[in-house]
Amino acid sequence: MSRGPIPKGDTTQTLLDRLHLTNVRAIELTEALLRLADANAVTARSEPVDLAVVADEALLALRDEADRRPVTIDARLEAASTVGDHTLLTQLTANLIQNAIRHNHAGGEVRLRTHADAATSRVTLRVENTGPTYTAALATQLVEPFLRGAGRLAAGEGPRSHGLGLALVAQIVAVHDARLSIVPRAGGGLVVSVEFASGAPGLAHS
Repeated sequence: MSRGPIPKGDTTQTLLDRLHLTNVRAIELTEALLRLADANAVTARSEPVDLAVVADEALLALRDEADRRPVTIDARLEAASTVGDHTLLTQLTANLIQNAIRHNHAGGEVRLRTHADAATSRVTLRVENTGPTYTAALATQLVEPFLRGAGRLAAGEGPRSHGLGLALVAQIVAVHDARLSIVPRAGGGLVVSVEFASGAPGLAHS
């Protein structure tokens, strides 16, 4: 599956469909977060999930925001099947793409990839963006709650944000016993990779 720059212009029906999808996802996410908040046991669902499909769904919900920046999204999505909670993995992917759009510059780029490696039995979601320059130390700290951009707390500029996006990503990664990597990109921006076991990864308990 391959996707170039996101086209502009939608019909009213497309907009209504997208709003309905957003509302459904919000309800599902609330339910999923309530499950994660249960201190006694993690009850994240264990179901087949294709990261390429999840990424395509997230792009649909975020393309208007990308157009407004404007930021070009280059998506090359190969089938990457794992097992996990579809709602939480959709939120993880949406958070990564949204961060890549918001912490970017006008005319910047976001590169989105999904890939399966049969040799290692791992599947990977990778989000790379242009943007401000980060040190390696700051990049690793971005999963801390309320930390935004170049280390700033949530401010009034740009879209409303509380600096919880990557903190939630890290929590979802832990629940799925996955691996999260956040490193500075040469020339500015970040490269964020999440690696899952293909097939049936065990869900961690917290």
